Amino acid sequence: MKKIALAICLCSSLFATNLSFENAWQLVLNNNHALKAGNIAVQKAEKLNDANTMLYLPKIDLSASYMYLGDPVSLDSKELVKDLAQEISTPALQGIVNNLADRLTPLNLSNQNVVMASVKILYPLYAGGAIKAVNELGKLALKDSKEALRLKTLSTFEKLAGIYYGVVLNQEMLKTLQEVENGHKLHLENAKKLQQAGQIAKIEVLSAQVAYNRSKNDTLKAKDSLEVAQLALQTILSDDKLDYKPSSKLIIKSNSKAPSLKILLDKTLSSYPMLNQVKLKEEQAKEALKLARSSFIPHFALFGSYTYHRHDSILGSSMPSWYVGVGMTMPLLDNTGSYQKFQASKIAQLEVSQIKAQAIKDISLLVEKTYKEALQAKEFYFVLNSSIALAEENLKLQEQAFKQGMGTSTSVVDARNLLSKAKIEQQSVAYKYILSIAKLMALSDQIQTFSQYQ
Repeated sequence: MKKIALAICLCSSLFATNLSFENAWQLVLNNNHALKAGNIAVQKAEKLNDANTMLYLPKIDLSASYMYLGDPVSLDSKELVKDLAQEISTPALQGIVNNLADRLTPLNLSNQNVVMASVKILYPLYAGGAIKAVNELGKLALKDSKEALRLKTLSTFEKLAGIYYGVVLNQEMLKTLQEVENGHKLHLENAKKLQQAGQIAKIEVLSAQVAYNRSKNDTLKAKDSLEVAQLALQTILSDDKLDYKPSSKLIIKSNSKAPSLKILLDKTLSSYPMLNQVKLKEEQAKEALKLARSSFIPHFALFGSYTYHRHDSILGSSMPSWYVGVGMTMPLLDNTGSYQKFQASKIAQLEVSQIKAQAIKDISLLVEKTYKEALQAKEFYFVLNSSIALAEENLKLQEQAFKQGMGTSTSVVDARNLLSKAKIEQQSVAYKYILSIAKLMALSDQIQTFSQYQ
């Protein structure tokens, strides 16, 4: 089973597609679902912003109705004439009028079937600045969605750097541990030969055997860690068609220079999306205050209507077909808490200003902290070169001494483990350095220059 698993691993590595970090980032930009959702959110904000501009246009409604009246609208002229007769002082004339009233019948003003249709127009002339404030809030919401997408993009870039170079780190660690395993295996074979020759005791062979078994277990653990890291990389790439193998190395060039701290701080404070979002919140609070203030200002509007109705009755013929006018509304007593909302908008400005000040401090501290971590990691990386050289030389001396019967198996094992520890520590330091650089590039929105500082 182990041979089969090894064969499968070898086959997968042979057919794996080499992938640079730049190509990996391009795959993420094309396939990542979270970034696609961010793009869709921007499109939604654009439509909502377009909807706000419609507030400048008139509102036109078309309405139609049909009614069947239980009784036609009529005018009882008999009672009206009799009431007039009471005002006449001459009895003879009063009798004539009453006699005439008895002959009158009710006058139908409308029939029972009523059909009406109308077009109504309402055009806002002045709304106290509310329309302009709503449009400005829509524009700010659109900018906020774009900044949210930028923030998601930068955080995804930083996440990809951690996962991608995490795979590289696991590959390097596996390679180092495999070298350690092969070294312990060779040492075990030499120990067995020396025991057969009677030059060392059996305990030395057992010590070499234990070290070899432990190295095998460490190699298996490293393989499992590498598989998990590769699965994470495949997931963030969102591409299951190919098996990708990172082609980048965990190496820090001696001539590589990080940008100055001042440049990083200036770029971060001027372009980092989270800070821009806080600034947008400050502008939104100002526009919200204008919107709240508009409820206390008179609103003026032009209105008009054209009505169609059937002219088959006296009432229908007497109704006007159209009208226009100018109206004004101003609330005297508002039960929606407009004044309290106005006060809340003023307080919101103070709240956002405090959040902005704290955000600038936090981001500045994060940039400085990350920058120092990058410099420390780079310095420590080159310091470990001497440790690795010393460990390699010590291992050679211990192996020679063991072969000559002047050293112990434990000394050889310790020397080899010390060398592997120094190599793995240097690889881990390089990983921390690259992650720090990736974070700095994301904070200052310079991810396109990331490859220059690797």
